[in-house]
Parts: sequence; structure tokens; C-alpha cells
Amino acid sequence: MPGTTLEELQARYPPADQEEYDRARQAAELAGAMAELVYAMRTRAKLTQTELARLMGTTQSSIARMEGGGSLPTIDMLARLARATGVRVRIEAPGVADIEILAGRSRSGAASRSSRRQPPKRRIPAGVVRDRDRAGAGSERKRA
Repeated sequence: MPGTTLEELQARYPPADQEEYDRARQAAELAGAMAELVYAMRTRAKLTQTELARLMGTTQSSIARMEGGGSLPTIDMLARLARATGVRVRIEAPGVADIEILAGRSRSGAASRSSRRQPPKRRIPAGVVRDRDRAGAGSERKRA
């Protein structure tokens, strides 16, 4: 409906479950904000999606999904993004100590798992699932 505002559509078609609608809207807003962050960090570093993926040890399609808002980056992915682009990432929550990630290292007093070096790759026996975000990189983990 061209020319129709969001408020007009909401008044005409109110959501059946307002709480569920609010949760979905907040999730979409977070995904959009994270997509903008990933895109801005990549373009500021003058990297293509493929180059960034190689530096982060992931796939180009994983970067595209994050930039498109289709998936949210994990803390580990944010740490790898910070390391690959050389941009400081700071996570803040009111009343909680801030965590600052610069090139993948925590700058707060708290230890951060995202800054620890990953163990070397090894063969995993049957009953494993390939990690889709790192497909092709030899990353596998046990089925939970």
C-alpha cells in the first residue's frame, strides 16, 4: 500500500499477540543494527565480503547473511570481526561492567572466551555435525 504509514497499518491490522509482536520487532531492530555494524566495519576497513570472510575464518555467505540481517553475529564472530578489521567493539549493558574487544582481546577486567586462542583442528568421530558458519573451514562440533 503505497503512501500508508506503519502506524496506519498497525491500526487497521492490530497484532493478535502484542507481546510476541513486540519481541519480534525488537529482534528485527537488533538484527538491523548488527547488520549496519558489520557492514560499516567491513567498508571502513576497505574489505570485500570475501576478504573479510577469509580473515575471519568463515564464508562469504555468512558475512552476507550478517550484513543482510538474516543472522546475528555471536560474541566470537564479533571478536573475529574486530580482529580482522582492527576496529574496537564495545558491548555495554547498564549496571554491568563493559566489555571492550579490540583485535579480539578483552579490555575489561573480566575474562572473555572470545579472545582465547582456538584449539587446533582435529578429527572428530562419527555423530558430528558440520558448523554451517564455518563450512569448508574444517570446523566440526559434536551434536548436542
